[in-house]
Amino acid sequence: MLKEKRAINYNPQYIEELPLNEQNIRKETMAIIVLLYLNYWCEDENEVAEINNILKNNEEKYQLELRERYNPDNIFKKQKQETKNVEEQIANETAMIPYKKSIFARIINKIKNIFHIKK
Repeated sequence: MLKEKRAINYNPQYIEELPLNEQNIRKETMAIIVLLYLNYWCEDENEVAEINNILKNNEEKYQLELRERYNPDNIFKKQKQETKNVEEQIANETAMIPYKKSIFARIINKIKNIFHIKK
């Protein structure tokens, strides 16, 4: 698979003095390096267990982050709060506005009152 997917003209350039996590490396590249290290370069079982423990901890942190971000209870709480805010805003916008008659209607009513004309 690696031979099929590789870019023939690509020449990777890494700085050997810097750790890999400080270099500009894609996550997929880092995953392949960890897989190669785990399967071929580990010297003993303790090292394999340590790497597996690190990978397990990273996965647990990632799952916890996903659970916090996409927790259905929190999503619905946020939607309820947003709905309440929108409803309050709509209620404020549609509050009762006192009705004022136009100037012409008031003048006509004054004239009618002077001459005691009922509607």
